[in-house]
Amino acid sequence: MLQSHDKVTQLFNILEKQQQQPGDAAVGGSADHDNVMVSYATFVSDVLPQKLSHQLETIYQEGIEKYGDWGALMPIDPLQGSLLAWLTRLVNARSVLEIGTFTGYSTIYLANALRDNGVEPAGVLEGKPVVTCELFRSVAEYARSNFVKTGTDAFIDVKVGDAIETLQALPKGTMFDLIFIYADKPSYKRYFDVILERELLTPTGIMAFDNIIMPGIKKTEILADPTPLDNPSAIQEAHQILTEALDKSSPSKHSPIPPSDKLDELTSIMHAFNTYVKQCEAVDHIALPLFTGMLLVRLRAGKGRGSSVA
Repeated sequence: MLQSHDKVTQLFNILEKQQQQPGDAAVGGSADHDNVMVSYATFVSDVLPQKLSHQLETIYQEGIEKYGDWGALMPIDPLQGSLLAWLTRLVNARSVLEIGTFTGYSTIYLANALRDNGVEPAGVLEGKPVVTCELFRSVAEYARSNFVKTGTDAFIDVKVGDAIETLQALPKGTMFDLIFIYADKPSYKRYFDVILERELLTPTGIMAFDNIIMPGIKKTEILADPTPLDNPSAIQEAHQILTEALDKSSPSKHSPIPPSDKLDELTSIMHAFNTYVKQCEAVDHIALPLFTGMLLVRLRAGKGRGSSVA
């Protein structure tokens, strides 16, 4: 993952490395080839204000110090943050829901995009335009400190606890123009169903699911026999690993990259979820082979608002 925002230096360094290794540079899909594409795309894309860009770089580095490999691998790529911000501006969003806060890295991109849209920070008696859901109180407190540092805290309401319970407790009529989900993967179907059942997405809004294409997708047996959804044991195991990894001050013995058998299981779960969304008559969607895969979903015109699978 390329996290540095000195994009010109990144680009030149990677290009220089490729010139020294011409065999690798000629292979489409190699790590260097992918890095060049990401670095160049980041270079020519809209950038954040310099001060906020440097603040996010600091937040990323401090996240590594606090959470080890989890801090390095869990935050989204800067280009992905720019894409989410662009989508937020595209739909002229006035409100955003995020499921999975962690260090608040992506949340800050979303809040800044709302500010670009002319959305005002909340007053004392008003609801904040960004609602982000974090399972662990200690992690939520750390994210809140990052929001204060970046001046986005008046835009962001951090809800602590199980995200499904948070969604169920939102006042009737609450709706969001953009919803970003990248929390525990085995719960994706539950999040999707509750969002549709509670009509939390506006008619012109977008849902974005992260990490929907896993490396094990190359194994045809996984595609032929996906893991059943609504798997309580998988959800419980994911929560346990996250608890041991994140809900404490020292880096975890658990790696954010699961062993081969668990990665295959996660790949199977994500394939089952992708197929579930594909069969849902209530939505249109497109899967993008960017980063570790993004699934963009919107309500289908002329269809009912509740979840409906063909």
